[in-house]
Amino acid sequence: MLIKFDFKFLEQKNYLIFDDLQLEIFNKYLDNSTNVISFRDKKYNFFAILYALFFFFRSELKVEYINFFLKFTKKKTIISLNYNRLILYKIKTYYPSIKIIIIQNGVSTQFFIDKLKNNTNLSCDYFLCMTTTEKEIIEKYITANFIVIGSFLNNFFYKKQKTKKKEILFISQYRDKASIIDFQKSYYNTTQFLIPYLIQFSKDKKIPISILGSSLSFEKENNYYKNFFKDYKFKYYKRKKFFAYKRIDNPLIVVGVDSTLIYEAFSRGKKIAIFNFSTINKKFSVHDSFLLQRFLKDEGYFWTKLKNGKKIKSILNSLFDTSNNEWLKKKYYYKNLFSFDKDNEKFRKIINSIK
Repeated sequence: MLIKFDFKFLEQKNYLIFDDLQLEIFNKYLDNSTNVISFRDKKYNFFAILYALFFFFRSELKVEYINFFLKFTKKKTIISLNYNRLILYKIKTYYPSIKIIIIQNGVSTQFFIDKLKNNTNLSCDYFLCMTTTEKEIIEKYITANFIVIGSFLNNFFYKKQKTKKKEILFISQYRDKASIIDFQKSYYNTTQFLIPYLIQFSKDKKIPISILGSSLSFEKENNYYKNFFKDYKFKYYKRKKFFAYKRIDNPLIVVGVDSTLIYEAFSRGKKIAIFNFSTINKKFSVHDSFLLQRFLKDEGYFWTKLKNGKKIKSILNSLFDTSNNEWLKKKYYYKNLFSFDKDNEKFRKIINSIK
């Protein structure tokens, strides 16, 4: 992919957003007073590149590229949902007065920790973490004030709603990237075993099954599931921006393998079922989130990692027979699984404290 240059002149703004990921959400909290450093699609600011090439000797090329944008940022604060970018944790080594707020935007796996292990002196001012489980792991490698908030987007899009229809919603994690062959094999192994039980449950309880898509390759993803469902007719919802948060509020039961969205549904009070059989192979389980690895043991009230049809049927039937009020009471025992911070109150307090 060729490098594309942006020749736009910057205006003075209060905050600097690293990567334009969910910029429209940030602007609602930051009064649209934001400049953006885009690192996606190899698009770079021409003037920032020149600045970095001239001053890279002071730190690193990427740090000075970011530093150019800080010249146009009044509050000298960088905010990012792209928590995987290690360069963000290196800035304070060279410019300790810069405020850096990192927000975790997806459940973590061992891949992120392996990246951190190869680096030293990583730091930021605030790391807004999704869960207590992940906080206890990540804080060993990054110096920061860790605050557990759950999901930033989930907190923003939450609206208290009643279940609107009897539907089983399966959250897809379909992928077709060559770089994650092992994950694809693991996911196939789980869905191939699970779906016949979902179909039987659907027929017994007369509840339809819907698939919430995860890929932009709509036709390929839809056909992928048709191979499992055979003659059973399911509804397929295409992936759309922020569309998922409306969808997970509707169904009677939300079923997933290990996606961030299944845990977000849990924090919204939805009845969830998690089925994941990656433990049959170590090279599969490395893709599992820390929540699945460390918080959820082999099996429990609403999940199983054992390839056992009786347990799958037991979980689904139990959820079906449990009222929403009973579910909320039982859910309380697992409250540390995934947090919720309505309208990101903790984030707003941090922003209000910055002069």
